[in-house]
Amino acid sequence: MVGFMLGILPGILAGYDFKNVLSLAIYLGAVMYILLRMVRILMDGLIPVSDGVKEFMTKRFPDRKDFYIGLDIAVAIGNPAIIATGLLLIPIAILLAFIVPGNETLPVADLSKLAVFCSMIVVACNQNIVRAVIIAIPCLIGDLLICSAASPLITQLATTVGYDMSAAGIANITAFLDGGNPFRYLIYQVFSGNVTAIVIAVVVAGLVFLTYKLTYAQTHPQAEVQE
Repeated sequence: MVGFMLGILPGILAGYDFKNVLSLAIYLGAVMYILLRMVRILMDGLIPVSDGVKEFMTKRFPDRKDFYIGLDIAVAIGNPAIIATGLLLIPIAILLAFIVPGNETLPVADLSKLAVFCSMIVVACNQNIVRAVIIAIPCLIGDLLICSAASPLITQLATTVGYDMSAAGIANITAFLDGGNPFRYLIYQVFSGNVTAIVIAVVVAGLVFLTYKLTYAQTHPQAEVQE
């Protein structure tokens, strides 16, 4: 129902007739319902594999108790706090798309993936929904601006591989969440020779290293004592 209601507004603003507005609303509602369930089913299948690998390694190395098996963050989207935060961010993302200066992107399909987008934020906030929503708002703003800036590049790539651009008309195409990933865009700008991006990359790398050292000291106090 959330997807259906949110699909009506973009259709009206795009000037669609009643039939197409209703179709867009139904499509968005279906995408929001099915996509998360599909991802959750796929990720749930990995958990037994992860547990089996961990059990195998523990038997082979009984002295080690610190084996961690990495899985995609999508395994966490069934968490009620993550689902609630993702749903709250959907109308916020649409509102920001209209009021953020410089934004040229109207998010539609990727709205169903906002639960994945906010997963790590919710984890960092210890499942505090209010705090997670507040932190996610500037992240969404940055995401919108970056995917708007990257839209000419994404459009060019789509044209190069022969993607059918007839539905887009004269407009550029982009990807709301993947296209707005700040690290990917920063890497692209670095390899494009952007001096500002290179400086930012150095600063970000320094902050990541500092965060790692501080976090390691907090989570491994015994190692610090031994040193």
